[in-house]
Amino acid sequence: MSAVEAQAGGAMLPPALDAPFTMEQARVKAAEQLRWIVQTGVDAVLVTCTAYAALLADEQARCPVPVVLLDELLFNSLVRISGPQLLLFTNPGTVEGTLRRLRDYAAARHVSLDQLEVRVIDGVFELILQGRKAQYVAEVAAAVRRLLEAEPGKAVSVAQLSMVDSARLVEDELGVRIGGPLAGLREWLEEFVGEDVHDGERIAEWKG
Repeated sequence: MSAVEAQAGGAMLPPALDAPFTMEQARVKAAEQLRWIVQTGVDAVLVTCTAYAALLADEQARCPVPVVLLDELLFNSLVRISGPQLLLFTNPGTVEGTLRRLRDYAAARHVSLDQLEVRVIDGVFELILQGRKAQYVAEVAAAVRRLLEAEPGKAVSVAQLSMVDSARLVEDELGVRIGGPLAGLREWLEEFVGEDVHDGERIAEWKG
């Protein structure tokens, strides 16, 4: 199987969303980038950014290869939780867009989100922007532990890829399950390639 690692803003991608655009212009540019990636011969494209996912939602049916929207894999796990749940963020700027897509996803499946609460872990996202990843992971993990202790009856999921390492630390330490954007990815990949895979190898990853 062929593969290419394509990161938005990297040398492999032509300039696209580096200037202000209207929403329609942004959709056109995102679609152009998607077509460019597909032409490199990849077998599938994984979109990890919610903003790009929103722009490309209509392109899935038209694309000749699978376009996997990582946030939809998260949404699929969230709508299957029947009891109270917490969805955690560290970046306030991603909350509105993610929730808008989550509500649309749930409504299309006639699922209520009445028992879902959103929490933002304040004051830590700046750490990842400053390159202080180890401190970021530790502080997010500490915040998740505190929430689990304070609200033990609620399922907990992290909404951002940057939070996954923290979630794994807490899972290993406390023996609990924490949902997240990678929850359904391995299952999808194994079905797609027909064999065991590790961390999404051999699939193109487009990081917005």
